[in-house]
Amino acid sequence: LLLSGSLSGVLMIQSIVELLALRASSPTELLLLLLLLLLLLHLLEHLVSSLLLLVLLHLPDLLGELLLLVRLSRLLLRSVIMSVLLGASALEQRMCAVLLIRLLLLLVLLRWLLLLLILLLVRLLMLAL
Repeated sequence: LLLSGSLSGVLMIQSIVELLALRASSPTELLLLLLLLLLLLHLLEHLVSSLLLLVLLHLPDLLGELLLLVRLSRLLLRSVIMSVLLGASALEQRMCAVLLIRLLLLLVLLRWLLLLLILLLVRLLMLAL
């Protein structure tokens, strides 16, 4: 459930960036919309950080995953904004966004695979004892 939620969040960010790129009538408008989205993600990161401190003993993995997703999403948006600022073509911007989203998906999958490996090792140790 958490993995599908993380992947859904990444795909949601991808959809938002693509919708903003389609909606914007100029690079300046796209830049302003992306900056607004970056600001909202920044505020969300602080909210999640505060929640993480409040419920540290209750759901740290879920909130930690959400915090990681928000931070990586901000990195994605920063790179798209930089490509807009550097005057990249729309195709180059889209390619950059797609590559970063794939990297983000890969990082989320690697994190979960590592968690599963650790759980498997703990299980094997318990069976060995």
